[in-house]
Amino acid sequence: MNYPFAHLPFHRQRFFFGILLLLTLLVMGILAWMERPLAKAGASIVDFELAGTLDKAQTIMHGWGEANRQLARQQTVVDFVFLVLYPLAIALGCGLAARQFSTGSWSVTVGLYLAWAQLAAGLLDAVEHVVLLRLLQGAQHPSLPLIARWCALPKFAIVGVGFIYVLIGASTWAFHAWKINQGRQSTAHPIRLRQPDHRLKILVGGEKDQVVA
Repeated sequence: MNYPFAHLPFHRQRFFFGILLLLTLLVMGILAWMERPLAKAGASIVDFELAGTLDKAQTIMHGWGEANRQLARQQTVVDFVFLVLYPLAIALGCGLAARQFSTGSWSVTVGLYLAWAQLAAGLLDAVEHVVLLRLLQGAQHPSLPLIARWCALPKFAIVGVGFIYVLIGASTWAFHAWKINQGRQSTAHPIRLRQPDHRLKILVGGEKDQVVA
């Protein structure tokens, strides 16, 4: 079983992972900045995603006020960019992390499944965002908050497990790199054995030792 980017050369996988990771962190920072007024108004966007009932969702929107509801709509639109970036970044990270384990082991299999699962998380996030936008635009169907909640919960679980797997893979890589570096240092600087003393002690006449260089 291969993961979504297995067809790419290894150096390109690392390159794209670095680019996607930087873009993901950049957009994450923008979203966090946009969310600050919402949290100060009493509820974060995550609270809104997990509301689960129409009454609770409307209570959150009422507490935000019109200005913050507009900000929440803008943030949700920006979040569409984020939901493209982070699944690709974590999927690539899982594939790269899987290379740190023995071929054919269960650790590799878990990483490959997690890589595919990140794409599913992105689809769940997209459905969730469409639902949230409908709520923010005034839709009042009772099932909408429930749909958003049951898209958000598995999404968070998949992304969380994938992130942990990437961290484990990165830690394993760092440990192996450290061991290789230690081995190189030992080879470059071999231990010097103490030179033997060439002076010999010779017993003379059975009475005293005489040291001859």
